[in-house]
Amino acid sequence: MISKLNANDEKHTIKSWSRASMIIPEMVGHRIAIHNGKRHRPIQIKDAMVGHKLGEFALTRARKPQKPQN
Repeated sequence: MISKLNANDEKHTIKSWSRASMIIPEMVGHRIAIHNGKRHRPIQIKDAMVGHKLGEFALTRARKPQKPQN
């Protein structure tokens, strides 16, 4: 699918439910929406992400700020 988009020089957001997929050099520059368990989080793929898994960039847990200690 990525090679087809590269051949046509298209830049669409691609939805992915596979968090275990490896990022390959052909994906650089594309926008991929990675499922985090609740919804898809769009991520712009950059050169530094090559070799990592898609799931590393879509956090599954909400961040809760810490209360200041009084």
